[in-house]
Amino acid sequence: MSIMNIAVSGMQADQAAMQNNSANIANSATIGYMEAASYFSAQVSQGRSTGANQTTHNVFDAPGTFQSTSRALDLAVTGRAFLPVQGPDGVAFKKTASCMLDEKGMLLDEVGNTMLGLQNQSGVAAEPKFPLNVVSALEPIQINAASTSVAPTSNVVLNSTLPAQPEASQKHDLQMEVYDSLGIPHTITFSLEATGTGLGWTLEMKGTTEDPLSSALAPITLDFDGNGVLTTPAPDAAGTNPVTLNWDSTEATDLEVNIDLKRIGVMGEEFLAGLPLQDGSGMGTFVNVEVGRDGQVSSLYSNGKRQVIAKIPLAKFAAVHQLERGSGNLLTATTKSGDAVLQDAGTIGVGNIQNKTLVASATDLMENQVKIIELSQANTANASVFSVAKEVNDTVASLMRS
Repeated sequence: MSIMNIAVSGMQADQAAMQNNSANIANSATIGYMEAASYFSAQVSQGRSTGANQTTHNVFDAPGTFQSTSRALDLAVTGRAFLPVQGPDGVAFKKTASCMLDEKGMLLDEVGNTMLGLQNQSGVAAEPKFPLNVVSALEPIQINAASTSVAPTSNVVLNSTLPAQPEASQKHDLQMEVYDSLGIPHTITFSLEATGTGLGWTLEMKGTTEDPLSSALAPITLDFDGNGVLTTPAPDAAGTNPVTLNWDSTEATDLEVNIDLKRIGVMGEEFLAGLPLQDGSGMGTFVNVEVGRDGQVSSLYSNGKRQVIAKIPLAKFAAVHQLERGSGNLLTATTKSGDAVLQDAGTIGVGNIQNKTLVASATDLMENQVKIIELSQANTANASVFSVAKEVNDTVASLMRS
């Protein structure tokens, strides 16, 4: 190998390394970008140096710093796993994403790639369960921003303290609103009346004059022991007393409600009215979308309710450094990296998804700038060696011809 060829291999190695450093600098503001490092080695033949080699090492397990933000859709992955997205050339993976919804409700990352997961319409945990090694099972995540949410009342808790020595027919009323299956509110009055016998009371439920119950409910007899603790009626296995409510004013289905009476007691001389509680709500409109640490994607509504609509899994690889670098912060699987294994976020050894967080670029800007200067100087030196060697060769050739 001539000195000229050795110098040329050195220049080629320097230029390849400068390309890596230039890419690092160009992506110094790209969230989730991980550096490309250059390593040099000597070409050796029969114990003699014949040139220089440059190899690129992608540092895909050394992300930048985690930075807190105010956006719920800024996502960052802890651990060695990645988020799946639909990249320009197929399924790709990334460490962080600043997501947004487009006009069609598609969940996109900061450059317009579609986030992938398992879409779900039932409002419960998305299936199938991971791990899963088939990325073709993933689909674009889409949110219906025109959707509404209604939560009919299913549980009511009454909370009051009744006087231990009431006058006969002493009566106290509690009022609350419950919501039917169409999200329409109805006022229910719970009337507590002393029976005049011992610690006995009755509980009657009724609607209003303008909105009466279709079917009258029989009064419920309440009995208490000597400590003022409710003994009758005995609750069902769930600790509640189920009733069915319906109204002529609505076409909603019958409302099956569990009445919790355990917080009604007898003590003292005064009636103390606690705040009755119920778990229903009227119609709510879509407000926002949220991604949990476990990857569950939920729609949030103005009535305080949420609905699970999808799950974002995390992808792990057997050989993470063998992933192929795409544009920006995208990575793709190769035969050397192995196929992506999709697992639930939060699984031990996988990591989780942090919202209101982004991963900064891992580029050390000054270090890469210094390396480019050093490589440029080395490239100049190699060029000088090449020039001198060529001049010597030309001189020798000229002498041999004369």
